[in-house]
Amino acid sequence: MKKEMLNFANSKRRLLLYFLFVVFVLVLSVRGVRGAGAFGAKQVRNDFAVYYTASSALLDGRNPYLVESPEGRRYLYPPLFVLLFAPAAVCGFDVAFLVYLAVQLLSLFVLLRVSFQLSEPSKRFFSIDENPLILFVTILFLWRAFDSDFANGQINTLVAASAILGVFLALLRRKHIAGGLLLALSVSFKLYTAPLALLFLRKESLRAVLWTVLGVGLFIIVIPSLFLGRETNLEYLGTFYNTLLVHYSGSKAPSVFEASGQSLWGVFQRIFTKTDASAHSSEPLFLNITDLPPSVVWYVYLTFSLAILVYLLVTQKGRGVPIAVALFCCAVVLVVPLARKAYFVLLT
Repeated sequence: MKKEMLNFANSKRRLLLYFLFVVFVLVLSVRGVRGAGAFGAKQVRNDFAVYYTASSALLDGRNPYLVESPEGRRYLYPPLFVLLFAPAAVCGFDVAFLVYLAVQLLSLFVLLRVSFQLSEPSKRFFSIDENPLILFVTILFLWRAFDSDFANGQINTLVAASAILGVFLALLRRKHIAGGLLLALSVSFKLYTAPLALLFLRKESLRAVLWTVLGVGLFIIVIPSLFLGRETNLEYLGTFYNTLLVHYSGSKAPSVFEASGQSLWGVFQRIFTKTDASAHSSEPLFLNITDLPPSVVWYVYLTFSLAILVYLLVTQKGRGVPIAVALFCCAVVLVVPLARKAYFVLLT
């Protein structure tokens, strides 16, 4: 009798927490609708409008990197995502948004589920079915990150889900081809998950490194060239490089990254240069202890970032897979120059 009552209490708690998860999903969906300005919502259109505008331009034979959204913003990532999103863009803004929202919600479920499965050493505690409280705590802890991702029309939940699922398949399920290709797909949407490929530098998963490299070539060069033509794709990739990547290779700090993000780059800027530490406040706040040239701070940041990744690479072989994955995900958020609130979905 006591056991039955305990099972009944656990069932009620599980239902309550799943109900809260449904509420969470509904809130994210509403935030997404309002942020995108879909279905007549009265709000400035967010980054979803950038993807839609770029895909529409692609369908018209125009360079997706040279067109601007209604708010004057441009597409800044490899061509693959706007190419895959183009069929939805044919159906109009609202229908395209529904497709985007469905993909993001599916990615949310995959990301949460796989993250819990990755925590195998504590399988009972981290299991959604055995202990649904962990689901609620995760949502509560990362609410701001997911809210930012959906409200700003970003695709970081999709990017993170593809990367973590790829790592999970390669390292724990020994499916090196599928794992490498999924991580490559993530990198081909946004470059910031690329450091996770270092996780594959283990004796038992070296094949996944090869498939990740091949996958990036497949998703960035081969597939877009099949649909757009080789010369057109190379033209688009050249514009992408000149728009974003050239900032990494210059002799000075990239201006596109000035005073942005929560990564080491943003922290070093605020400490070592005269940079306003309160970007959303009318009154500037300066925390700098010196005022070094931006180029010097940029190289300090690169040195620290490289040191962090090398340290994790050297020490990961002595760690279990879940710990290594967790540390690398934290490192990605730390070292990516443009890391914003939405990037913290990786901390799931």
